[in-house]
Amino acid sequence: MEVSMEQVKELRRASGAGILDCKKALADSQGDMEKAIDLLRKKGVAAAAKRLGRMTNEGIVSVVLSEDGRQASMLSVMCETDFVARTEEFKALAVELTEDFAKTAPVFVGGPVSEQLAGVYKERLTDLVAKIGENIQLGDYCKFKASPTSHLFYYIHHNKKIGVMLELECQKGGEALDRLGKNLTLHIASLAPEYVAKEDVPEAVLAKEKEIYLEQLKETGKPQNVLEKIAQGKLEKFYEERCLLLQDFALPPNLPITQMLADTSNELSEKVKVVRFFRAKIGE
Repeated sequence: MEVSMEQVKELRRASGAGILDCKKALADSQGDMEKAIDLLRKKGVAAAAKRLGRMTNEGIVSVVLSEDGRQASMLSVMCETDFVARTEEFKALAVELTEDFAKTAPVFVGGPVSEQLAGVYKERLTDLVAKIGENIQLGDYCKFKASPTSHLFYYIHHNKKIGVMLELECQKGGEALDRLGKNLTLHIASLAPEYVAKEDVPEAVLAKEKEIYLEQLKETGKPQNVLEKIAQGKLEKFYEERCLLLQDFALPPNLPITQMLADTSNELSEKVKVVRFFRAKIGE
């Protein structure tokens, strides 16, 4: 029998199942809504909507590079349990979705997948939730495109729960730059800086931090000018913890990141600059 779009919409509202599943269930049940819902329940599809509301604290981070290495996309795909995250089916899904993002998503410095972009994949994810039996959500993503004078580097932790994308400005390539890119992505994965330099920290973030520090210090009873100095000292510590260029390398001999950049610049006879980076971690 012919199924109307209104019937499909009604069944989707009732079951949370995808369009194709709803169409087939309605056709198989001769348009009987209750029978269609029973058919979907037997397939496990109707339960997908309920699963979509469950917490997703597991998953993997996936990276896809263009053939010329000039463009890279990174996406975190979330699920409920590590058991599902470790299956070959889920790993293949993450790669497939990342490849799709690489083709269709805009260049983006990094952050949560927007509602608009996630909406494109809503029906597909609902179908996958029904098939796998767990809630599946899209987490963070980034898409970098190298300039004519920059190079891209990435790092995926062995458990696939942390990923880093990095862009370095330097026209020359080679072993020295590759070594620096590898070390910096490893460092970013380990110490989780949020900004490249002190100047990149938004004023709103600084104002909020300072407000918190001053509030914490009120009980000391010290004069306001003294509190301001203490708060400023705390802000300097904040910069060191959050800004890549103010940190020391995570591994011995713990050289300053600025020195590592300078050493590589000298080796290449060209200044090397950190353009941007993004770090994704499952569960954050």
